[in-house]
Amino acid sequence: MIKNKKLIVLLMTLLVALFVIFQQPKIESAVVDNVITRIDIQNSQGEPLTQGVGSWENFRLNAEFAFNNGQVQPGDTATIQLPEEVIFVGKSFEIRDVNGQVVANATIDSTSKQAILTFTNYVTQRASFSGNFTMTVRIDHNVARTAQQIPLTVTVNHTPMYSGVVNYTGIAGMEPQDFAKSGWQDPNDNSKLHYIIYVNQNYLNFTDIMIGDTIQYENAKIDKSSFRVMSGTWYTDTTDNSIRLGYQEDVTASYSPQFSPDGKSFTLSLKPFNPNRGYYVKYDVDLLGAPANGMLLNNNATMEDSTGWKSVADAQIVYQEDGGNARSNIFKVELTKKSDTGEKLQGAEFGLYYEGTLVKTATSDANGVVTFDSLIKPKYTIKETKAPAGYVLSEEEITVNVADAANGVVRKDVVNKAETTTTTTTTTTEEPTTTTTAPTTTTTTQSTTSSTTTTESTTESTTTEEPISSSTTTETSTTEGSTTETTVTPRESTTTSESDLPKTGTSTTIFTTIIGALSVLGGFAILMNRKDVDVNR
Repeated sequence: MIKNKKLIVLLMTLLVALFVIFQQPKIESAVVDNVITRIDIQNSQGEPLTQGVGSWENFRLNAEFAFNNGQVQPGDTATIQLPEEVIFVGKSFEIRDVNGQVVANATIDSTSKQAILTFTNYVTQRASFSGNFTMTVRIDHNVARTAQQIPLTVTVNHTPMYSGVVNYTGIAGMEPQDFAKSGWQDPNDNSKLHYIIYVNQNYLNFTDIMIGDTIQYENAKIDKSSFRVMSGTWYTDTTDNSIRLGYQEDVTASYSPQFSPDGKSFTLSLKPFNPNRGYYVKYDVDLLGAPANGMLLNNNATMEDSTGWKSVADAQIVYQEDGGNARSNIFKVELTKKSDTGEKLQGAEFGLYYEGTLVKTATSDANGVVTFDSLIKPKYTIKETKAPAGYVLSEEEITVNVADAANGVVRKDVVNKAETTTTTTTTTTEEPTTTTTAPTTTTTTQSTTSSTTTTESTTESTTTEEPISSSTTTETSTTEGSTTETTVTPRESTTTSESDLPKTGTSTTIFTTIIGALSVLGGFAILMNRKDVDVNR
């Protein structure tokens, strides 16, 4: 009984193993090289990076790519690696063509400082692709804290694509301000901006503070639900030397901001006010339309008190949008079918082939034009499969390449020669003479044979096995002459060649193998069971 259990376990194990072994192999994604062709850097406004950058100052990394159909498969990847001193600021994004089709997804990983491009199925639908994309980066002040020249080497799949130097000004010390303002773009939502107004970092005794704030750019409004007034104690964060508000308390309910009807400004009376506390006013702005990438968005705020003291604070945000654009190419071929005298020929049939496989067929129209459109592969071969009536089939193989397309069209002429007709006439005259002792008799036999043969070429595979002959013989006894006229008409025999179908026996073989293995093990199990029974007897 124990042996039977072991055999059952063995049987199940083999079954699972066979299932795994004969599973269809999955297509593995690959790392593709030579796709990203160029990388450079610019400042946040798209200009050459000639000035130094601070610890919170963003700049751009621009890349270009290009590849042909077949060079990249769906799921293939290309990895951009930043150096240790630089970090991505933006979020993951899609690279789309002009019709909104996603060509690749760019996944940003700020921890590993990598951007991984993963290509979609769309790369199989066009002949070639090119485009560009932009990513926002900055110096990682957790790694680089002091002013220095930072070597900036960017690699793609471990191959250096850009090498340069960034002048880093280091982490600047911040002095406490009576009134200040800062702003930044949400790294995960390009349409949202964040602002903070800082009040009384020096703990001065202001009275009757009034704050006003106005958005200076179009297509934006303040998100009223985001408005907060916080109170706390100021301290210096040693990681970046910034001044932050600690021990925060939300005191928004104690104040009543007044918003303009268009949502672009507000006023706030900061009463009550405790001079021994610090305050900041926090709010968000929603962008109703996307500004141009690199556009400078200005915002200023004012603060004054009852003594006439007044201060103005500006906040500038450079709008950044990571993303890219792709351009894809399709092309078409126009052939013009002509005779050797320049006449346009209708009815010629052609086949379009990609790597030996027939893709589509087309026939020349009344103007002799043959068109193959919506071509996505970089290279095709065209062959004539049937000539126009009265013309010889062309044996030329025409190669067309997307690189030869002028404004998306490859144009070529194809010339056919007319068929030739040959007429042969053969005349034979025989004059045998017979002499006997009787009176001499002379017999003259004249034979004339006229033979006309016409050979016509078609685009079908045609085999002529034997001619059918009609023979007419006329004999005249008076002239003892014989004239034979023979007309030979070829009989066409059409042979159709069918290509071999692909073998479909793989799954059958797998099934047979599994069944065979199970049968063997099953028989072995029965045999062992019988032996156990015999022993028990």
